[in-house]
Amino acid sequence: PVGNQSTNNGVAKCRELLIKRLLQDIFRIQMWVLSEKKVCYFLNLPLDKSHCITEVTELAKRKVVIPEYGTVMKRGVLYYRTRIKDANGKLIALYARTPEELYDREIEALEQIDNATFHRKSPIVAEYCEKWLLMQSIHIRATILTDYTSKVRRHIIKELGQKRIADVTLDDIQLALVPVSKKSVSVYKSVVILCKSIFRAAKESHVIDENPTIYLDAKGGGVPQEERRALTDEQAERLLDTIQGLPPYVFVMIGLYNIK
Repeated sequence: PVGNQSTNNGVAKCRELLIKRLLQDIFRIQMWVLSEKKVCYFLNLPLDKSHCITEVTELAKRKVVIPEYGTVMKRGVLYYRTRIKDANGKLIALYARTPEELYDREIEALEQIDNATFHRKSPIVAEYCEKWLLMQSIHIRATILTDYTSKVRRHIIKELGQKRIADVTLDDIQLALVPVSKKSVSVYKSVVILCKSIFRAAKESHVIDENPTIYLDAKGGGVPQEERRALTDEQAERLLDTIQGLPPYVFVMIGLYNIK
């Protein structure tokens, strides 16, 4: 059995080889890194899997094969050059004084491009929520947008903001709604509707494959408001005496006596 320390070292070596594109060249197969209990498997690998860590560690010790890069003169200085495609598919050129330095730059750039591609395909919840709010600003009143913004930031972004939107599950959303359930029924219902609207928009824009809010229901959530008691005649009289001569007087009269 492989211990935790050996497992961690083995996984690190596997990832290092995969990034440097040596693993595919040696085994001609894609690597899958699994959990700590099962370090990694190589499909159709002509090796005993129990020797996987030893073999990968030995391979990591071997010298990296540097590709043959082209050269170019810039201001009288010889540079090695290669081109790679960025996240938008645009070719960008990389330069360095030595092949080793250029190789390191290429690996680093490819990692950044992979991260940027994944980041763009699956933004975090906070980013998409802010984008959604901006889109709503086109066709709703400023007062409504202010209400939306407050509830989205306070109840959705605060709880789920740092998760990748593609990774959010119905369980995650229901857990995020637990603090909201202690608010009034109207606030709870409003936040649920906002959640459903945001994730529906993400699904329609192909930001996510599945909408986790399909079965989310606002029924039964929130704290019901206590029944309001009407003012007694004495309380109404005292209120009118207090505000007599002030601008609200007429409106209070209308409210109290339903004057038409």
